[in-house]
Amino acid sequence: MSITQISGSSAAIGAIVAVILFSLPAYIGTIKQTGLFRGLAIIFSLSIFALAFQTAATKTGLPFGRFNYGDGLGYKFIGTTPWVVAIIYPPILLGAFWLARKISSGFLSVIFTAIFAVIVDVALDPAMVKLTFWQWDAPGPFFGVPIMNFVGWAISGFIGALILKALWGEPKVKRLTAYSLFAILVFWSGVNLGVAQWIPAFTGLAFSTLLFVMFIIERRRQLSENE
Repeated sequence: MSITQISGSSAAIGAIVAVILFSLPAYIGTIKQTGLFRGLAIIFSLSIFALAFQTAATKTGLPFGRFNYGDGLGYKFIGTTPWVVAIIYPPILLGAFWLARKISSGFLSVIFTAIFAVIVDVALDPAMVKLTFWQWDAPGPFFGVPIMNFVGWAISGFIGALILKALWGEPKVKRLTAYSLFAILVFWSGVNLGVAQWIPAFTGLAFSTLLFVMFIIERRRQLSENE
């Protein structure tokens, strides 16, 4: 095995470990709020959806545009989609769902979840492309990302939010569930800052600031209710 192969394997392992650590608060919050069996059903359903949706997308080019994953994210499902996608997608959607439920209810929360998922991708995708985690056959105008990609994220977010709403039921969404998304945004905003991709960086920082403000508001409300 060459030094390059060892370095690539180490990077892949590091990426997977980071993704798992980032995802833990969302998983724990979901299970604590909805119970073990429903929580696991929510997580696994979103994971399977993400893996199937992304695999179909890499095969057909729809709805994101034609792209391929590099080797930096580790082992791939049927040689196309890294398994780590199934780990990182649920925390992104769960965090978006938490915020959506703070400002809306019913079907409107599904729409807001999809919108927030797109905003998150505006912050994440350019950094991922810069690090060659994936590449498009025809790079687009937004830091190499095609505009069609964000349409794909709107569709993916909408379907994922429908699944989430159907399985979640009536329980409130714990603040802990959104901590993963906050950590993901701060980390990848830092990466964007490091490579001078200012628009994605400040988009991520602005959205993570919004999450942080909402965390504080909810915490203060809970403290006042307990007095």
